[in-house]
Amino acid sequence: MPISLVPIATWVLLFVFLGASAFRGRRAFRRAAFWSSTFVVAVFSYAYAPGGLMWVRASLGNPEQQFEYARWKENHIDQINRIMFWPGSPDVAGGYYWVSKAADQQFPPAMFALGVRLKYGEHVPKPQNWTDTGGNVFPQLQSGQTLIDRAHALGFKEPVHEELYYWECFRR
Repeated sequence: MPISLVPIATWVLLFVFLGASAFRGRRAFRRAAFWSSTFVVAVFSYAYAPGGLMWVRASLGNPEQQFEYARWKENHIDQINRIMFWPGSPDVAGGYYWVSKAADQQFPPAMFALGVRLKYGEHVPKPQNWTDTGGNVFPQLQSGQTLIDRAHALGFKEPVHEELYYWECFRR
């Protein structure tokens, strides 16, 4: 997979801009610092402001926002990496927490997503008293299928086959 140098080059040019303006005098450096700070704030606002708003709504108990916030938790690192180099990995545990909160409130898409995760044992925390040798995959077929069936009973229509749902729909 080809790697783009644009995210790294952007930050290097930002620091070169600051360094070059420091040699021109205080006034030029202050202007450069102002514009650089504005750029950094804009980048971080673009990357984190939507999640902050979703977190507020999700914390108030809205199951739809809890589901969307779970998706955001697992996908926003990709959005950040598109605009700058920021090593990190998706917050799968945070996504699992919020999707399970939405599923507890009988929100069908969240019930289906949680059911698929449990059924196939991918991206779920290790259950208590786990005795099987599953490595880092902990399938819980019965509880996963129960949630999938309940989501179908509530009228949820899966857009793709359940094995593909996590990667095709939840983790766009």
